[in-house]
Amino acid sequence: MLILNKFSVDACWISVIIFIMSSSLFPTKVARKFRGYIWVLVLAMLVINCNKPVKNKDYFPHSNGDWWKYRVSNISGYVIKEFSGTTHSGNITYQNWLKTYYDTLAQPISQETNYVLVRDTMVLFFEDLDSDPWVYLRFPLGVDSAWTFYIDEELVTARVISLEENFSVEEREFEDVYQIRYDNRESEESRLIYYAPGVGIIKYSEYSDNELDYDEELLEYKVK
Repeated sequence: MLILNKFSVDACWISVIIFIMSSSLFPTKVARKFRGYIWVLVLAMLVINCNKPVKNKDYFPHSNGDWWKYRVSNISGYVIKEFSGTTHSGNITYQNWLKTYYDTLAQPISQETNYVLVRDTMVLFFEDLDSDPWVYLRFPLGVDSAWTFYIDEELVTARVISLEENFSVEEREFEDVYQIRYDNRESEESRLIYYAPGVGIIKYSEYSDNELDYDEELLEYKVK
């Protein structure tokens, strides 16, 4: 099942129904003669548009200069993540995902750089260039979509928990949100990430033995 833009799909099919029911579109004998061909052509175009999948960029914006500000559960400040430049290693070019923690006085506490590699079929997240990548997204996505990968030789299973739902973060509601859970059964650790189209990650949580260890919720963002 492909990711679909819910609003576009509804609008497309409403247009199809209206078009079929509107016999007044063919007032003349000539027009009525060719209406079968016209219907086939228009319906084909509408169906193609209605089933256009959302690109991975929609759920994981990654342009240089994009940034997100999150409230963090275990510090009395916030963190800002931003894409800033690239790093080359071998024949691969990674995007730098700079993460800076600030205190309540907006003074930087610490900083680290992670790396992201975006492909047509997946989004890979590296904590550093020597680590195994987390397969954050793998396309196409659907209900109960699942995939596996290894982190430090331990199997991690990612699964779509819910899709195209409304979800509120910091009193702001986002539409068509995807919720994906990543489970490492060996270490009993897991991550839960919420993605919103055109925004990216709006909520990120880490659990150990089903207890919440770390949590981020989106406060502000700017994407191109």
